[in-house]
Amino acid sequence: MAEAATPESFKQWWSNSEDGMKEARLATRDLLLNLRKNQVEEASKPDAGLDQVVREQKEKKEKVYTQAAKHMDVINTAADCVQNVERALTQTNDSIVQLTHELYKGQANNQINELRQELRNNRPTAENFKDSLSEALSSEHKILSSNRAELLALKEDGKDIVSKLREQRSVLSAHTGERRVGMLRDIGTLNEKVTMVPEGDDENNSPKAKKHAGPVIRDVPTLDSEGDSVIKACLQLLDRYNTHRGKTLETTERCFGKREEAKSRTEETLVKRVEQMSNRREDLEKQLRDVKAAIVKGERELESSYRRLSPADTAKKEKLTADSELLDKLKGVRDKLAEDVKNKVTALEIDNTCKRINAAKAGEAKLKKDFPMLQRSSSASALQKKGNDWRNQTGSTMNNMSTASTVSPAGESKSLKAAGMGLSQ
Repeated sequence: MAEAATPESFKQWWSNSEDGMKEARLATRDLLLNLRKNQVEEASKPDAGLDQVVREQKEKKEKVYTQAAKHMDVINTAADCVQNVERALTQTNDSIVQLTHELYKGQANNQINELRQELRNNRPTAENFKDSLSEALSSEHKILSSNRAELLALKEDGKDIVSKLREQRSVLSAHTGERRVGMLRDIGTLNEKVTMVPEGDDENNSPKAKKHAGPVIRDVPTLDSEGDSVIKACLQLLDRYNTHRGKTLETTERCFGKREEAKSRTEETLVKRVEQMSNRREDLEKQLRDVKAAIVKGERELESSYRRLSPADTAKKEKLTADSELLDKLKGVRDKLAEDVKNKVTALEIDNTCKRINAAKAGEAKLKKDFPMLQRSSSASALQKKGNDWRNQTGSTMNNMSTASTVSPAGESKSLKAAGMGLSQ
């Protein structure tokens, strides 16, 4: 400080002292006011009474538990998603089972349809035309093929959904585990001791300073973004499952209705066709009997007329010749009717066979057609028959021997029997 100047008078000396005390009073007042303001501000804050280390620990604790609360929200949401995924897996597997059952039923009807069409293609040429039954069978085959394609597509989609649901369940479980581990690790860092390092210390970068630099709060923006994407993907997959489930129920019911309607229409048409063929065959057989009776009567009458014919009666001879030609024509009609009846009987037998076909017979026929080696050969049947004959012959021989052993050696001879009785006595 600079040395004070010598006062010139008492008044100046007094003034200098007064100025110094006034300045001291003002400075004291300002300091006390500032200290009071600091106390009021610190009293208004909950952490005002804590030191810097404790305050930092509390801030870090709040940050850790805030992050843990976010983790728990995601974990709870993921747990709900896992339950929904389990439910979706169960119902999707049930959808696949329903689709499979409907496919099996449709395939059984399709095998019956194909076997009927194959049998009806073997009808005689005169009967092998596109009638109402052929149209019904063709329409049924188209419906069954369309249903099968639609059901197979839904089944494959269901299998893909099941596979992705299982993958999503694994992803949700792994992501939940990662968040729980992260929470425990963050909470575990709160137990580490904090050592304050003075600013400007030359040893700030030393390994010891780095070791006691305080807890490191793990920032997990990656987990947060992954959690959002995982939950979003899960919800999208569940929406896809809901769509598939509804479509499965609607499709199976619709395919069942179309299949049963086509089956009923085919069966009704088949019954009508059999009845129609039966009536036509009866009419033809009746007409054929009348023609045969007329031919027999005509032959007999013409033969009698020819015996009584006079050689000079040319007019009657010409008439008998015309009648003979008419008889020959009637014989041609008879042959034609007989052939028609034969064709009608063959076609009727085929239609009756189609009427008796069921799923078991159709499946057996398809199995024999696809695997002809499963059918026993004639030589194998002959060998089996020969073996059965040999066993029967051997059995009868043994029976005869056992019967013979129970008969007396004496046979029916009374003398031999009496001699035997004497020896026994």
